[in-house]
Amino acid sequence: FGCLSIYAPEPDAFDAEEQVLMVRLANDLVYGITALRTRESQRQTAQALRESLEQYQKLAADRGREHSLLRALLDSIPDLIFFKDSESVYLGCNKAFEAFCGRSEKDLIGRSDIDLFSRDVAEFFRDMDRKMMALNMPRRNEEWVDYPDGRRVLLDTLKTPFYDQDGKLFGMIGISRDITEKRQAEEEKKSLEIQLQQAQKMEAIGQLAGGIAHDFNNILTAIIGCSEVILLRMGGDSPFRHHMEQVLQSAERAAELTKGLLAFSRKQVLDTRLLDLCDVIRGMKLMLSRIIPEDIDFRTTVAEERLTVMADKSQIEQVVMNLVTNSKDSMPEGGTLSIDVSAVSMDEKFAHTHGFADAGKYACISVSDTGHGMDSETQRKIFEPFFTTKEVGKGTGLGMAIIYGIIKQHNGVINVYSEPGRGTTFRIYLPLSSGEIAVAEKRPNTGQRTVGTETVLLVEDDVSVRELHRMILEEAGYTVIEAVDGEDALAKFKEEGETAEILVTDVIMPKVDGKSLYQEIAKVRPGMKVLFMSGYTRDIIIKRGILDNGINFLSKPVTSADLLAKIRDMLDGRVS
Repeated sequence: FGCLSIYAPEPDAFDAEEQVLMVRLANDLVYGITALRTRESQRQTAQALRESLEQYQKLAADRGREHSLLRALLDSIPDLIFFKDSESVYLGCNKAFEAFCGRSEKDLIGRSDIDLFSRDVAEFFRDMDRKMMALNMPRRNEEWVDYPDGRRVLLDTLKTPFYDQDGKLFGMIGISRDITEKRQAEEEKKSLEIQLQQAQKMEAIGQLAGGIAHDFNNILTAIIGCSEVILLRMGGDSPFRHHMEQVLQSAERAAELTKGLLAFSRKQVLDTRLLDLCDVIRGMKLMLSRIIPEDIDFRTTVAEERLTVMADKSQIEQVVMNLVTNSKDSMPEGGTLSIDVSAVSMDEKFAHTHGFADAGKYACISVSDTGHGMDSETQRKIFEPFFTTKEVGKGTGLGMAIIYGIIKQHNGVINVYSEPGRGTTFRIYLPLSSGEIAVAEKRPNTGQRTVGTETVLLVEDDVSVRELHRMILEEAGYTVIEAVDGEDALAKFKEEGETAEILVTDVIMPKVDGKSLYQEIAKVRPGMKVLFMSGYTRDIIIKRGILDNGINFLSKPVTSADLLAKIRDMLDGRVS
């Protein structure tokens, strides 16, 4: 420990008592020094402990902040995050996963999927866990799940393994993202793309059909007109009369076919007016019941309020008749056929995704049956011209195409819902209109004459049609000035047309069209009457800006009776 040294100048200077005293002094010094050393050590130890405690507290505070930060980060993520051990027992989760399970994290820890979900769902989750662990690498899958509040969502789940310090698989981290809206948006986009493709296809077919119908109408005008003239001149006992009547009937059937093509291509003439759709269906009920067999239960449900639409009554009746006929034919062994008329409202989202031009209120005609139904492929083609599911010779395939064209021309929408063996429902939507429905006036048939002695300036670039109309007019007593086109007509008008009282002209011609021809003549004869004719319809002529609304117009093929009656009405002032 140490040494206490005391020196004296002579030997034996310290006696025994003094030596004892010095030993005691040494011991006291040892005690004192030891005490001093102990207190210093305690002070140093205390200081070291204080410093260690401060470092620990700082470290604990840092770790607490890190934990709080990590917890706040996890809970702020809207995705579902969870942790499981290698036995698929939950170790923790974030707030989003708590909401999904309807339990707190504390209640989840130590539980497995079988404790939290239905058996089917739990087995699915555990199967996905096992596959991920077997692969020992991240695995992704989609799964439909139900929230406690009843919501059903589609989750995109990624499960990733994690390991302990020795590299042994310890468990997994799972992250699930709600992709329900994304999937719905993708499906809506796909649906819109399909609708666009279908609309473009139908538009292309419609343009082709309209063009064909236009050319056929010019040909049929000559066939029908010449047949009528021959029949008028042919004796009743002629052996060829029956054959000519067959020619005329075939031509008229062909004309009906072109009308169907024009209906599909939305180029037919519509006589639109305000009408109550409920009244239309009520008025058809008796007629429909007569064509429906007794083994079919026919039901109609019509809204009590008035559903006013701007429509062509005869065309709407044709649509309903065609749909009812198809429904009837789909139930050879009987069933139920229902017609329902009601008002519906479309919001912007629904209107946009289902092909409606505008949101708002619509009148809906629903025609449902319990027949054999249709598969998805048939539904995609159902409105195409000449597509039919009927046997050869039992249908032209134009019925549904005509319906489609009529509804589209009315700015409406038609949808089909069907499953094989479970029947079919067609729903027609027509925009509701405001205004008073006019009461139709009945005009008595006064039997007006159709002959005359006036001069007609006839302009037609189709030779057969021009010769036919010249012959019909001359037979009726008119003087006819012929012109092969608009340019020729202007020259003929300058030479001898001053006496003409009416201009009868085709619309679309080479060099000078019908509208330009009339405008030039009107500069000299402002009050001259004009009758336009075309293989196209009034609607398409007006929409293309070729002619103005309020014109006198006949759509080819034109019968001799219609042509003569129209000209006579115009000359006599019965039409402006």
